[in-house]
Amino acid sequence: MRKWVFIAFAAIVLSACSNTGESNGNNETNKEANEQTEETASVTFRKMDVTTEESTIQVTGEAQTVGDSIYYTFEQGDTVLVEENEINLQKNEQGWASFSIELELNERIKNTEEVPIIILYGKNDSGEKVDQNHVPVDLSKDD
Repeated sequence: MRKWVFIAFAAIVLSACSNTGESNGNNETNKEANEQTEETASVTFRKMDVTTEESTIQVTGEAQTVGDSIYYTFEQGDTVLVEENEINLQKNEQGWASFSIELELNERIKNTEEVPIIILYGKNDSGEKVDQNHVPVDLSKDD
C-alpha cells in the first residue's frame, strides 16, 4: 500500500513539473514574439537640429529603425499644418540614416501664440505610430 501511495505521489509531482515546464516554454516563446514585434516597431533619433530662417524651418538629424522609413507631421495646436509624410532612409553600416525636412512658414503660423510641433515617428506592422518624438519649433525672434 505504501508503495502505491509513493508512486501516485511521484506521478503527481512529475506531472506538475511537466506542466510548469511547458508553461515556461510558452511564456518564453510569447516573450520572444513580443520582443521581435517591438524590435520591428522601434525608431530612435539623434543629432537633431532645428533651425528657422525667415519663412522656412530646416530639421536635420539621424534615425535608426528596423524599417526603411520614418514619418512626420507638422502641427500647431489642434491644426495639422502638414499631413503625414514618409521619409525613405539610406542607412550606413551602423544602421543610422541622415534625414532632412524643410517646411514652409507663413504669417498665420508665425502670428499664432501656440508653438508649432514637428512629430517624428515610426510605424509597426499594423501601421500604428510608434516612438513618437514631439519637436517644438522656436519661432521667437532674438532682438
